[in-house]
Amino acid sequence: MATEKDRLLQQLAKYERMIGGAFMLFVSTVQSEEVFGQVADLLELGDIEGALAIVDQYVLRMAPVLARVFTEVGVVEATALAAGMGAAGIGLAFNAGDTRAANLMRLNQLQFVTGFTEEQRQATRQALVAAFEVGAGRVQAASHFKDSIGLTAAQEQAVTTYRQQLEAGSTRALDRALRDRRFDRSVASASANNAPLAPEQIDRMVQRYRERQVQYRAQTIARTEALHVTSMARDEALRQNIEAAEMEVQRVKRIWNVTHDGRQRDIHNSMQGQAVGLDERFTDGAGNQLRYPGDSAAPPETTVNCRCVVTVAFDG
Repeated sequence: MATEKDRLLQQLAKYERMIGGAFMLFVSTVQSEEVFGQVADLLELGDIEGALAIVDQYVLRMAPVLARVFTEVGVVEATALAAGMGAAGIGLAFNAGDTRAANLMRLNQLQFVTGFTEEQRQATRQALVAAFEVGAGRVQAASHFKDSIGLTAAQEQAVTTYRQQLEAGSTRALDRALRDRRFDRSVASASANNAPLAPEQIDRMVQRYRERQVQYRAQTIARTEALHVTSMARDEALRQNIEAAEMEVQRVKRIWNVTHDGRQRDIHNSMQGQAVGLDERFTDGAGNQLRYPGDSAAPPETTVNCRCVVTVAFDG
């Protein structure tokens, strides 16, 4: 029989797919021939800011998916709460237009757009600097611009370093977790025989590595944002319905549940079963305070890629 934790994990998986899909649509759209042509024209004019502004427009188009998730989770959670709250739960609902809920949703979208835009701009500027340093022309610079879409600056640097390792015949290229292992034999042979890889081979390997970096970023964003938005919406739905039912907040207990699959954080293991009140914070093994899993106010080391969930219990 499915538990409440199972329900929440299934719910999270659904919203991860939605947000991950929105991210991949952003990448494919900005990398399309139409946008690529616009970027190339602006770069030829030396208008880097104009080229970056084009990308900013498409980042903004990703934000509505967060609002859709927030609203849907709130509605679903209100229904789930009705059973747990017993007779007091009759007629419970979720109002996404409530001032507090609407402000939460707007702030979350703003934070996402601001953070994502800055990360993308850093990666793209880094790619363009690298292109101009080697005297790249308009088309080459635009190609570097295109390839940076979806990556962080750290990931863009990782791709550059990977190419350098392949060009140098270094076996350190075999240490990269996101490499395509089908190329390992060719890399090892080239290094052992001191025979450089062909440029077209390197291009294929780098392209595959880049694609995997983008996929990894999509997974990270989807998991992190889905957890944050879902936790935030569930918290708001709980608060709305406690107020509607005129329930004493002292009756509410929120319980932290760790997803034990071998990938959980050590600092979260100690949180299993930790129970707090409605307005209290959870405390992880490093002393970080969290309102709920994925709390954007907490440090990244305790939120990014987290898969914990909170269940609710009512005393009395």
